[in-house]
Amino acid sequence: MLQTLSLAFNPLGIPTKPNSTLPIPSLTRLDLTACGITSLDQIMFISKGTSLLTLILRSNPLQTLTTGTTDLRFTNVRTLDLTSTLLPSLSSLAPIPTLFPLLESLQTTQTPLSTTHRESRLLTIARLPQLTTLNHTPIPANERLNSELYYLNLIADLVLTATTPAQEHQIIHGEHPQYAHLCTKHGEPERIRERKRT
Repeated sequence: MLQTLSLAFNPLGIPTKPNSTLPIPSLTRLDLTACGITSLDQIMFISKGTSLLTLILRSNPLQTLTTGTTDLRFTNVRTLDLTSTLLPSLSSLAPIPTLFPLLESLQTTQTPLSTTHRESRLLTIARLPQLTTLNHTPIPANERLNSELYYLNLIADLVLTATTPAQEHQIIHGEHPQYAHLCTKHGEPERIRERKRT
């Protein structure tokens, strides 16, 4: 049974039709390094018909993880390698919990995700509650706690700068969708509670 397949460094004519599938149910690891992939829509065919656990997309010109369809899911993938892609910011990671609901390990080195390594790691961990490993380094409980509290307070700072309810809604629901989850887990920041009381 075929479990590992490498198509790396091939400028593939990747099928984009919604009905396309990769009928290899035994496949657990797929390497698509440097295949010229610019959108996850191009690899929709691997989201069905496999038991894929590891997906390698390194060195592809990906600038976004948003897709043109609402039903695209890589439901079994545990490890995702985005090394040397072109994802421009941490907000680029927002679709991951929906697209890769069981993701545990993520690689994002050599990408322009943020300006500082330390902040990048903190905010990536906080934005992706299911991760257990980031860039080959395990995430201990105390690091997750510190990351989530840091991110929660960062969002609170942004909320306090909002001058209209529409701006606040965009910050909480559009730019930082993890805010509600973090408030449920850690409590709403005191500064926000104080503002609501006044």
